[in-house]
Amino acid sequence: MDTSLFNIGLYTSIEASRLLHTSAISISRWLSGYSRKDSDGDAMYVPPLWAPDVPKQDYNQVQLSFRDLMETRFVNAFREAGLPLQRIRALYIRAQDIVESERPFSTSKFYTDGQKIFFEKIVTKDDLNAMLDLGDYQHVFKSIILPTFKDIEYSDGAPIRWTPQRGAKSIVLDPKRSFGQPILRDSGIPTSTIATVYSGYGNAEDVAEAYLIPIQDVLEAVSFERHLAGI
Repeated sequence: MDTSLFNIGLYTSIEASRLLHTSAISISRWLSGYSRKDSDGDAMYVPPLWAPDVPKQDYNQVQLSFRDLMETRFVNAFREAGLPLQRIRALYIRAQDIVESERPFSTSKFYTDGQKIFFEKIVTKDDLNAMLDLGDYQHVFKSIILPTFKDIEYSDGAPIRWTPQRGAKSIVLDPKRSFGQPILRDSGIPTSTIATVYSGYGNAEDVAEAYLIPIQDVLEAVSFERHLAGI
């Protein structure tokens, strides 16, 4: 087994799409690139925004590390806010230079210095003026991006833990625990396990007693898994 994959988290594009509530196809395109026709009808290759940490396996399905997942989360937030991928790509490239990181969107510096760095530096660059409007970016950053950072815990500027559902602080994704799959923070039990057992017991009290965990943890785990399944 490749030990370099330990402690970085591991997610298929399908798992990432469920966690981020977006299309697995979009995630694959962002991380693998894709082909399309240009204005003349000729085929052209659009490169990925970045190379994921996990090399593609024989079945050719993109897999994400926890850091990739966090980076993709912000790309998705920009897309949901209406920014074209071309704008995001330009922002990403410039952000790599300013933040001094190959994964700029998921750094704490992007969060703490975001308004100052990007409002003062990126939008003043002539080559980006036509692609990134200051008014648009201010709106996106303040209404979409800033709130998403509140659910992430950092260490040395890098994301180390994510609380994926607002109001459910007992659930975390931690790349150093259970390969980054959703677990209960205190007990480390996968939320999928709790939800499966709950479906058999039928009530939270019995599950809580069986696993010696708070009833609230059971309720939050079941609610989270139902949300992932779209129930």
